[in-house]
Amino acid sequence: MQGTIISEICKIKQLSELYITENKLISGEVPTCFGNLTSLRKLYLNSNKLSKVPSSLWSLRDILEVNLSDNALTLSLPIEIGNLKAVTFLDLSKNMISGSIPRAISGLQNLQILNLSQNKLVGVAEFGSKGIISTKGDVYSFGIMLMETFTRKKPTDDLFVAGLSMKGWISESLSRAIDRVVDSNLLQDEGHHHVDDIIASTSSILKLALNCCEDLPEERMNMTDIAASLNKVKAKFLKASDKDVVRFCRK
Repeated sequence: MQGTIISEICKIKQLSELYITENKLISGEVPTCFGNLTSLRKLYLNSNKLSKVPSSLWSLRDILEVNLSDNALTLSLPIEIGNLKAVTFLDLSKNMISGSIPRAISGLQNLQILNLSQNKLVGVAEFGSKGIISTKGDVYSFGIMLMETFTRKKPTDDLFVAGLSMKGWISESLSRAIDRVVDSNLLQDEGHHHVDDIIASTSSILKLALNCCEDLPEERMNMTDIAASLNKVKAKFLKASDKDVVRFCRK
């Protein structure tokens, strides 16, 4: 099957379930009129090459299951997604969706399964492993911020394609060559700050950032412990710097 999804489907007013899946030759946009299919309860358009869905789709208040995974969607998630009040299953994984996860998702009280993986999203509102809203979305965002600060990279950079994520890139480099991911400007041997001390401190901070970005919210540290850990890294770095000052003065 190839081509695009035809708008004539919308003439079936009592359509309750629609499955157009695993047709890699189906491309283009989902017709705008899909927002008028108020009897629709299950919509499966996964594993195609769809590039856009209409904003009207998010007005289907009675739809129960939506699967748009494994397509080529480049949209940002709108706050209107919160209109899907009855939805229990929502899979938007394996696309190129960017931006942040709208807090409106936290209002989807019937949602049991949410999959937003393998996109270019930055977490805000998230669901835990049991479908329960997590309050640790800000911890995830803080972890991303730490990574961006110390690497001068962003999760949406062209470097991170074909399954390579910023998290994976940093995680692999921590055990091999941390200097390959850290911003080179931070590794300058200036004054009494020895490069080895800078690398050690930066490595500790990036390990902390990776913990903040664990896939399961319940596996992440809380902000109190994060602050305490950062203070320990700071104290250790300053202590090492003081020793370098002493060695420098003795020369």
